[in-house]
Amino acid sequence: MVTSMDEGIGRVLSAIRDAGIESNTVVLFQSDNGAEPAAGGSSGELRGHKFQEWEGGVRSTAVIKWPKAITGGWTSEQLCGYIDIAPTLCAIAGVRVDPSKVYDGIDISSSLLNRGNNLSRQLYLGHGSVIVDDWKLVKAGGGTGKTNEKEDFLFNIVKDPMEKNDVKSQYPLQYQELLKASKPYSEIKSNVKVPPYGQGRKTFKAPREWNILLD
Repeated sequence: MVTSMDEGIGRVLSAIRDAGIESNTVVLFQSDNGAEPAAGGSSGELRGHKFQEWEGGVRSTAVIKWPKAITGGWTSEQLCGYIDIAPTLCAIAGVRVDPSKVYDGIDISSSLLNRGNNLSRQLYLGHGSVIVDDWKLVKAGGGTGKTNEKEDFLFNIVKDPMEKNDVKSQYPLQYQELLKASKPYSEIKSNVKVPPYGQGRKTFKAPREWNILLD
């Protein structure tokens, strides 16, 4: 019986090593969000926490191991998110993707294989907030109501990762560009009604198959 994440991850890595496929196996470990203070988490010097669009809620660690192709010991500054995992792994594995199926994410394998060769891209954070390269827009009232800000914020997130200096008045062009970039995402309307967060948790029973069927 696995008693901790460390033990479980160690068993997976040992199994890969024992199978003789460690060199050409991609292992990716990624957090889905920032810290949750109620559970004892800390965002350190970053502003905000889980459920907010501040960096403390969206900036999280990801570690990748692929000995055959990626030398270790360095940090990538590539802007990415969980939506990039599928297209990136498909590209690495040489899987042909059905052109009729469009991924939300992008293939960032070239950035992983070429240190410092970061790809230009934008990443939507939800509730109107978006990052486009060095710039980040935090919309008023985001974070499922937990940000509670009355105005929009613009940051140069590379120079100011702690989000201390709102620069929308100094850079009105960038502010307007990010508002424009955010608009198409904010206008997306789902045909599936999502229940309130946490609803059904107490009575939830895991299904035998995790297929999600939508009408």
